[in-house]
Amino acid sequence: MEVLKIVKEVDLKKIVDRLKLGHVGVILSDTVYGLSCLVSNKLGIKYIYNLKKRALNKPFLILVSDFSMLKKYFSFNLEQENILKTYWLNDKIYPTTFILSAKNNLIKLLNINKKQGVAVRLPKNKFLIKIIKSLDEPIISTSCNISGQPNVNNFKEIISLFNFQSSQPDFIVKFKNIRPKRRSSQILDIRDNSIKQIRF
Repeated sequence: MEVLKIVKEVDLKKIVDRLKLGHVGVILSDTVYGLSCLVSNKLGIKYIYNLKKRALNKPFLILVSDFSMLKKYFSFNLEQENILKTYWLNDKIYPTTFILSAKNNLIKLLNINKKQGVAVRLPKNKFLIKIIKSLDEPIISTSCNISGQPNVNNFKEIISLFNFQSSQPDFIVKFKNIRPKRRSSQILDIRDNSIKQIRF
């Protein structure tokens, strides 16, 4: 497992290049460390399911770089868009993930039921947004742990976790002066135009 030390903005290309090659990495989001790959990387997604020992009927969180990318993969109306902007464009509000209806292109990529909602977030981490924008497509992100076990959110603990497994991520990103938060994002389902809390 390669350790990528990101000090300057130019170093972000290291992550972009590896994700474009189909690699799976451990990347710090705007909340906690997550296992990530391109949303179009079906083998990578399958590998992440294997790493986490996660049930295949549970889709992963999608991270987008802006509302233009969101519109390409998700369906939402003006009322829902206003809710999204209220939470995502206000830095004072804790990072929030929303459950939305996926469009057919995303449904095919994730191989999910059309009625199944998908979690999505526009990160508040500017480095991460630049990575996704450079990729020109969303990335998968899921907590760096074995399903059913507590999140592993310490760099050394993540290294230790995968050192004892036969399967490992291809790389892990170590950002200089950027630390993970103490908890994952809250999750809200707004598919029926109301706000339903799924996770606090």
